Amino acid sequence: MRNFLRRFMGHTNANVAVIATLAIPVLIGLGGGAVEFGARLNAERDLQAIMDGAVLAGVAFDGEDDERMEAAQEFYEATRFRLNFEPTVQWAWDYSSDNAVLTAHAQATIPTMLVGLLGIEDLRLDVRSAGTTARTWGDACWMSMDEHEKHTIELHDEVRIEAPNCLFYGNSDDFDDVVDLHSCDNYLNARMVQTVGGGHHAGVDPDHCPGPLTDYIPSGTFLNAYVIPDPIGHSRVTNALRGAADCRDPGSDAVHERVRIRTGNGRLEPGTYCEDVSVERTTHLEPGTYYFFGDFTIDGARVTGQDVTLIFGDDVNFEWEDATVILSAPDTGTYAGMAIMGLNDSDRNAFDGSLIDIEGVIYMPLAKLIWVNDRRNSYQHMHQVQHEWAVWIVEGASWEGDGTVFINFPEGDVNTRDRRYAGYPDELRNIVPESNSLSARLVR
Repeated sequence: MRNFLRRFMGHTNANVAVIATLAIPVLIGLGGGAVEFGARLNAERDLQAIMDGAVLAGVAFDGEDDERMEAAQEFYEATRFRLNFEPTVQWAWDYSSDNAVLTAHAQATIPTMLVGLLGIEDLRLDVRSAGTTARTWGDACWMSMDEHEKHTIELHDEVRIEAPNCLFYGNSDDFDDVVDLHSCDNYLNARMVQTVGGGHHAGVDPDHCPGPLTDYIPSGTFLNAYVIPDPIGHSRVTNALRGAADCRDPGSDAVHERVRIRTGNGRLEPGTYCEDVSVERTTHLEPGTYYFFGDFTIDGARVTGQDVTLIFGDDVNFEWEDATVILSAPDTGTYAGMAIMGLNDSDRNAFDGSLIDIEGVIYMPLAKLIWVNDRRNSYQHMHQVQHEWAVWIVEGASWEGDGTVFINFPEGDVNTRDRRYAGYPDELRNIVPESNSLSARLVR
């Protein structure tokens, strides 16, 4: 027996047979494992893509959080057919940060075949995804602040607005008619046009224009923006008016009589004007603060001024017709960056055939402007406005005519370290949000 075993162990063919018998299952398991582990990585990658898409679809959906989660789940159900296994998914909202985060945790097991020879019966998948809508912001340029009114960004006739770096924002929640082009001959070229409500004639239902919305508003119109509280605040005007001389006191420093500049080159000094001011000839405004408690009209005149702030009383109307108005706000001091301020809510606030070249903030949140511009206005030999930037915060505006209105603004955000924008108010930085669908992002 001993000799038999010695002869068997010394026989080469016998060794090969035994080793082969023992190694084949291991080799099959290892080779199959490489294939099955590769398949697991592919499956996990597919599951991750589906879950990422689902949370992005959810956070980008316009609705309450339960509706947004439902949108994510519907996306998942519509896309999981690509999987050949059945995951279990847990959905939740995480409110621990400034912006709510939608989370998804998906788990699954994939049964094995070949690696089962090594005692591994299944492979586990574990995928997590999270998304949020971090608001992305831009500096203000045009803000129509009425909360409920129609037509707060409204164009008539054949007017063209060229404001390629300007963010146009409508705060109204009116469902149909915040942005209204009225005619396919109108054109609004802005960096972005965004509203809380809608735009009946802006392309939401463009049944009366032959071309797409982008033929008339190249940026398109983004809806469902966030309501933005007034960035400056009415109290800023109320407090400013307390600095005016007392018009009720005949002995005060105020100008009590009506001022009418009709001949020669006129000049206005800073101070309080209690009665109407009418300018019909070239007039220069000296640096300082001007308080107007009567109507301020400019008719066929050129009015210039640097480092000036005009503050209108509650009942003031202004009508500027066939005029050239070139003003710049102060860079420093109490009213740095503020060119015009007022809580006047008259319907007679109008620019008619005038070059409006104002650098600074025009803050009249209760005023709806009527802005008429036509081709007969040659801008006094100026091809377009020259100011570096302007910010308009009004109740709303209606542009009319057949000419072009230019609204300048820096490309990108205002750099307050640049001396040209030294007076730009801090309150206006980063206050216009882009729409949800543009800001949805994954969180890792």
